Parts: sequence; C-alpha cells; structure tokens
Amino acid sequence: MSGYLSKIKSLGLREQNLADENFSAIVEYSNLKRGMGTTIGNALRRVLLGTVPGYAVRHVTISGVQHEFATIPGVKEDAQQVIMNLKKIIFKGEISKTKATLNIVGPCVVTGADIACSNIHVVNPDNYICSLDKGFNLKLEMNLEKSSGIKLANNMKDYEMELGAIACDAFFCPIESVNFEVIEHETDGYEDLRMHIVTNGSITPNEAFQYSLTLLLEQLGKHAGFDESARPVTSTVSAKRMDVLSPNLFLKIEDLPDISTRTLRCLKMLGMVYVGDLVKISKETLMKEPNFGENSLNKLLEKLSSMGLTLDMNIPGWPPENLASKAEDIRNNSVL
Repeated sequence: MSGYLSKIKSLGLREQNLADENFSAIVEYSNLKRGMGTTIGNALRRVLLGTVPGYAVRHVTISGVQHEFATIPGVKEDAQQVIMNLKKIIFKGEISKTKATLNIVGPCVVTGADIACSNIHVVNPDNYICSLDKGFNLKLEMNLEKSSGIKLANNMKDYEMELGAIACDAFFCPIESVNFEVIEHETDGYEDLRMHIVTNGSITPNEAFQYSLTLLLEQLGKHAGFDESARPVTSTVSAKRMDVLSPNLFLKIEDLPDISTRTLRCLKMLGMVYVGDLVKISKETLMKEPNFGENSLNKLLEKLSSMGLTLDMNIPGWPPENLASKAEDIRNNSVL
C-alpha cells in the first residue's frame, strides 16, 4: 500500500495516517489547498459507495417451495424471511459467479456456518438464518454474483434460472459507511482531509480506498495528459505479477456474463479462448480491432475489474499444462 500511495503524492496528496483494520479504517491527508478537502472527499465517497464490488444473492432455490410467500415445512420462518436472512450473509472471494448450498436436518438453529461453498467463504458465520424443527430437512441453493451497484429482481433477462427459483434484488456494495471531515489550518491557508471508511468485512477499508482512488484517477487522467509513470495502474492486481493463477483466469471468454456478441466476436478473432488469454493483451491491441470501440473496452475493463483482473498483466506460467482439464474442473464449481 505504501508503494502505491507514493504515486499519489504526485497529485498533491500526502499520507498522514492509515489504520489497517478489516472493517474500519481512517485515511488522513494533510496540506491540501483550501477547498480541495471537500472536493476530493465528496468524489471519493461517491466512488466508494457506487463502484466497489461485493457479493449478493441473485436467486434462491428452496426444495419444495415455488414462491417467496410460501411456508417451508418444519421451518419457523417463511420463505421470504429465510431469503432476507440469507441476503445478510457476507461472502468473500474472487470468482465472479458461484453457488452456495444448505442441506441440514433439524432440530437446530441454522446460521451462516452451515452454508457450504467451495471457492468463497462466509465472513459472518454466526449470522442467523432460520430455526428448523426435529426430523425436517432444509435444502436450498443460492446463486451468488460479484458486482457493484444494484441489480433488481425484475431485470433478470440475461440470467438463467431454474424452474422454481426465486429472484432477489441484489445490493452489491460492501461499504457500510463513508464519512469525512475537513480540518482547516488557522494560518497557512491549507487544510486536512480525514476519511472514515467502514466495510462489511468482505473487503478491507484500505483495499476499498485503493480501488476507488485508482478508478477515480484513471477516469480523471484519461484526457488530462498525465505522465503514465506517475499514475497508478488500473488494478491492484496489475501492479505486480500474478504468481498464483486465479480461478477466474480459467473461465472461457464466451461464458462471461454481460459481454456483447460484438465484443465476443472481436476477442475470438484475436484467438482469445480463456480469460487468462485476454488479460495478457493490451488496450492498444484491442482498440486496433474493427468494431471494438471505447464503450466496449470500458465494459470489458469493468467486468475484469469485478474479477480482480485487468488487461496487460504479467502472468508467469500461463497457459499452464492440462489447461482444458483444469478449466473444466473450475467450470464445474461455478455458475457461469
């Protein structure tokens, strides 16, 4: 983090204090020009609340239940209450889409610790889900997605659901609150900015701050002529080599959600099969392709960013041996 923040100093920000905690941190910068504290604080607050990715339940399938207003045999809560409690479970991981399941026999109190998931983990295992009576079996499956912002249940056109699945409104933001204060100096005409960031634990406040600041600077610097050597890279992952291969690298390009047919056609023309092939090429290479414009590039970068990836990455060992079989194993554990 310190190496990253040293690049930010070129824009007039100086690190004063950075408290590294899983849920709460304070970031303080000093000696900003008068009026810049509020300007920067407001911008960062909006980016933090609107763009940092997190997990949310997209739809739930409960055995023996056809709609959210139904009762579940042997369960104290109805389907709607169970789903509301499931949406309070916080997940942490890197894969963009996956499944989590519950298969438990009562009598018992069901909590987040009873959820089975292979490639992500539960941050709050003590969170209550429901109470199950003796002899009854509760079986359900959650489809999870990692994204940013809000996606409503009535807009699921591009999302395949099984018969009987219950769609959910998805609120992805892992930021619980962002507050800031500006402290004016009495004599020299400068001021300090202090930001207090609280997350749900699926991402640390420092990671969220770094992600948001990188995105903001990238957007501001697109047409400002900044020296590339003084700007942070587009992703925390791309700032270094990826020595451990992420499961997302093994996903096929054609299985990525929300990617247009035109974009897929361009990527296939370049010989891209897996995400690992894609992230090694540069923006310039993509932009040289006919019918591949800036809008397509931005959507692709947004999708890769939600997976913890970017373009023009250095990935030693890619492609690995037995690529097809490894990709198939990972695919079998995902919802893509």
